[in-house]
Amino acid sequence: MASFWFMKIRSMFVQIFSTLFFSIEIKKSYYICLCRGAAITSGLAYAHMLVGYAVVDVLITYFTDHWKKDNLLKAAGIVNFLEGLSLLLVIVMTYISENHTTPVKVILLLNCCLHISFHSIPDDETAMYFIPVAVLISVGIAGGKPILKKFLVDQLTAHEPSHNKDEDRIEARRKVWWIPTSFLSAFLTPKVFSNASWHVKFISSASVLGIGFLLFSCGVPLYHSCRYRNLPSSAQKKKRRKARGCPRSIAEQWKSLSAMIPMWTTFLVFGLVRSTGKTFFTEQGNDMDPKVSIYTLLLVENIVRAVTTGLSRHFQKHVKRLTKPLEKQVIIVIIWIGMVVSIFCSSVAWRVEARRLEVIDNNGACIKTGEIIPMSIWWLAPQFCLMGVMEGLAIDGLDCFFEVQVSESLESYGSAINEAVIGIGSFLNGFLVYIFRTWFRDTLNCSRLDKYYRLLTIVSFINLCYYWYVSTIYSNEEAEDDAKAEKTGEDAV
Repeated sequence: MASFWFMKIRSMFVQIFSTLFFSIEIKKSYYICLCRGAAITSGLAYAHMLVGYAVVDVLITYFTDHWKKDNLLKAAGIVNFLEGLSLLLVIVMTYISENHTTPVKVILLLNCCLHISFHSIPDDETAMYFIPVAVLISVGIAGGKPILKKFLVDQLTAHEPSHNKDEDRIEARRKVWWIPTSFLSAFLTPKVFSNASWHVKFISSASVLGIGFLLFSCGVPLYHSCRYRNLPSSAQKKKRRKARGCPRSIAEQWKSLSAMIPMWTTFLVFGLVRSTGKTFFTEQGNDMDPKVSIYTLLLVENIVRAVTTGLSRHFQKHVKRLTKPLEKQVIIVIIWIGMVVSIFCSSVAWRVEARRLEVIDNNGACIKTGEIIPMSIWWLAPQFCLMGVMEGLAIDGLDCFFEVQVSESLESYGSAINEAVIGIGSFLNGFLVYIFRTWFRDTLNCSRLDKYYRLLTIVSFINLCYYWYVSTIYSNEEAEDDAKAEKTGEDAV
């Protein structure tokens, strides 16, 4: 009797573990693709992400720390120019890599630009000497993560069966390669560069880029070639149009894009708020009591953005089961929430800066940048978190809205065009800072950044009201389309 029950329990456990093992094997084969091209691409992506965290995101602090005469207006202008130009160039680089040459050549060329720029950064305080370097950095950034992400997708797509390509599986496999790479670079940056000098940061970044460039160059024979590589250019274009369902006329493509213009106009102010945060948030923490490094707050921001984007995508994945009009309405609400969070981000930054200036006045710290203010840097954590939330909701929502609104032939350019529109906000930020230059002195400690944040809070609220008006336009369009469809169905009957 005992042996009978022993065999019964043993059989049950064997069945359970067999089922569990089989399920794990299925999940592993779905999410994991051991591709040499993907591994090398992820290595170069890691180098670009590390450079972004260690140098580009905090570049304004380099100017205020090393120029002989501090000039906040000049430093902010260069950073806004660099950020805006890099986002605008994403469209150019995406178009070139998809229509005129291979992505490998674009990646190698732009990686050279970024590598050269870090060996050419001048120590002189004259801003005009840095403009050519800023252009090189912008070109390198524009051809970095966006092009590498598309190239990684191409490498993983090559492992799909030609008769049955699963887009969801490709995206899942891309995340398996991309997300650990992103978090590894973000987690290592505070550990490695928190107390490093700028000379060490530039040399280290250039070295990592150089190693990534060499590995990527040596891996060229391992990459899966483009499926249209051997076709002549005219045949290539026809094949792509046929595969994508591309509209035949430019007018049809423009009509599809023109439907996005009202939505894009609402993101100009959003880009202004985003650019302000990337320009001044790190500079605010430059002189505060360094309980932790500013890189830690950047890490928190990126984690919050990744989590918010993941939750938003997961929610939208279930929404796609609904009808297209309902899906669009849900995306509009998600973007609206992101816009609301941008108001809170500006408002919180305004109150924190007012508190920071109060501490400065009480301690007489308005002398020179570099003097430590007796105020913990953790005071900046809420505004960094809010910026991560607003980016995760609004930017990801805009990409999803683009996919729903325009034709399939333009979907590959959606993220690039959206980033370019948001990049215009960087130029607006530089323009507004110049208009209200009386609020800004040579150093941030002697400036009235709180007034500028207050202005952004008001402008963001006005933009939210404008966004509500624009959303009603799209809602009315959907209602008209539904009415026409119903009328057509009744006429057919």
